[in-house]
Amino acid sequence: MLIHAVPHRLADARCLASARRWRTHAELLRDGAEVPALTTGQRTTLLRNAEAAERQARRRLRAMRMR
Repeated sequence: MLIHAVPHRLADARCLASARRWRTHAELLRDGAEVPALTTGQRTTLLRNAEAAERQARRRLRAMRMR
């Protein structure tokens, strides 16, 4: 049984790391959207991409919980 736990732990660690990276990416995109020189379209695109990155993070965490 312990042998089977190791791959799951490794997969969980990878899912967490991936979710962390996606969340960091989303945060950077939101920060970038605050630049005053951006047009409304540019700001909207950055915020949409930030939301997409958040969804990816949630998917990674959900995949981890489904095991």
